[in-house]
Amino acid sequence: MREDRDYYRLLGVSAQSEEVVIKAAYRALAQRYHPDTTTEPTIKADKKWLDINEAYEVLGDRRKRAEYDRLRRDRRNRRRLVSTASAAEPADGEKAAETLPADTADTPPPSDGLADGEGLSSNSQPSEVMRGRRQGAMLAISLSLLAVAVVALLLTLDGRRGLDSGTGLQAPQRSTGGLALASPPAGALVRPAGQMIEWDEQETPGTTVFAIDGVVITLSGRTQGTDRLTVLNIRGPEGPAIELTELAAFDHAAAEFAVGDVDMGTPTPEVIFTTFSGGAHCCVTVRVLDYIDGTWKTIQVAVQDGSEIGTFPTDRDGNGRPEFELLDGSFLYAFTAYAMSWAPPLYSELHNGELQDVSGGKGFRKQYERYMSQAQAECAKRENGACAAFVAAASRVGKSDWAWPIMLASYDPQSDWINPTGCRLPIGQGTCPTGSEVTFPTYPEALRAFLGAQGYMSPMYVAPANAAGPSFDCSRVSSANLKLICGTSELSAADRELARIYTRAMAFSTAPAVLRAAQIRFIEQRNNAPPDPDSIYGMYLERIRQLKALAGETP
Repeated sequence: MREDRDYYRLLGVSAQSEEVVIKAAYRALAQRYHPDTTTEPTIKADKKWLDINEAYEVLGDRRKRAEYDRLRRDRRNRRRLVSTASAAEPADGEKAAETLPADTADTPPPSDGLADGEGLSSNSQPSEVMRGRRQGAMLAISLSLLAVAVVALLLTLDGRRGLDSGTGLQAPQRSTGGLALASPPAGALVRPAGQMIEWDEQETPGTTVFAIDGVVITLSGRTQGTDRLTVLNIRGPEGPAIELTELAAFDHAAAEFAVGDVDMGTPTPEVIFTTFSGGAHCCVTVRVLDYIDGTWKTIQVAVQDGSEIGTFPTDRDGNGRPEFELLDGSFLYAFTAYAMSWAPPLYSELHNGELQDVSGGKGFRKQYERYMSQAQAECAKRENGACAAFVAAASRVGKSDWAWPIMLASYDPQSDWINPTGCRLPIGQGTCPTGSEVTFPTYPEALRAFLGAQGYMSPMYVAPANAAGPSFDCSRVSSANLKLICGTSELSAADRELARIYTRAMAFSTAPAVLRAAQIRFIEQRNNAPPDPDSIYGMYLERIRQLKALAGETP
């Protein structure tokens, strides 16, 4: 047990959380990072797996949790006492070595202008202390010169690697667009670009300054009313500074951030800033600050349940542009509780300051196939949350017809979870108006509608409120038969009923490709039949009868 580790933050819960909340949070994280099932990079997953188990070993035990809370309070009180004592110390003389500026604290004492022994009598030889200081100074100078030589050699080799052997021209390099620093500020922590960095004011109280790839990052905490805020400040010597604030989780400021190339359409490095607002699961806010045309642009990447993104965006599909790997939060709570929910990955790219969803690209096939395999294993255990994610991932790689019968044979029909509803109005990202909701009596129907609404499959037909026309758009038809259907109320009603029962039959079909082909044949026959209302109406009735039999409805 380590009181200096924030076990509550590792599990994403507050210090006041009840046992059931802590257990649910642990189960959700364990499902995501378990070595046998995780889709995360191995190094990150292994570290997270050890961290969450260490945290739950303490917080999941009442006695250990009480002891941890006591040690945590004592540590916080000690820190306050130290801060108070430091503020009361004299500023001059007594601690000169500790108050030297960062760029002079390690400088050797000034020389007296004499070589060793020069101007000294035989009985006034340099002391061992002075000799040690001078030898240390000479060694420091030698090491500094050696370091400069090594850096120069590496830069030369790097420049040679940038030469094209065929043309002798140097490969283009991305500039910092006015953000480059001549040297890091005094006291700044120099960190490499392209690496996610965790900062927590409990571990490093006060203001912390980082220098990364020509960008200066300052992180601190600020109290505003009863809230604690995480404050991020970004600046370069020629560009304007920008400050962002985010509500801190629990009682202290913390963030995960990075500097590096994320937007390959701009010449400067970007800043990734993520914060966790607290709660059992929610929420992580992910933002990117992109320096475009002399100003910082803030881009909201995601607000999602779960933990921070953990790893810097990488090029997963081989197109030369890094992608953010996030989670499709619409699956959480949709078909089961959070701890048992499965959320398929989503992939986004930044280009010229605009965020683009590229999840449907062929380059992510391996990632979705791996996720599909893991979700299928859980779906086989009658986990409805996993079954939904399994079919969604299969749809990404063109295997929805193969996955659907597997889902039908695996899902739990006895689940009492309230499935998501549909809407009779196009709502985009809004909320369905009261009275326009559509409920689905079974899990397959709800899943089919849900996947259609989220873009994983073709949209499922839901008749609009007070519908009078057919299932298709009459303003876009030109054939005589379709115009006839649009102008005849009985045929319009028959077409709506056909669309309804067809989508329901598809939800229960173990051979969706065969059913789809049969429906296409019907449409061709209907469109090419003589324009006779009675004949076309009879065709509709026969097809509706066939589909009702497939869907288990009484004809």
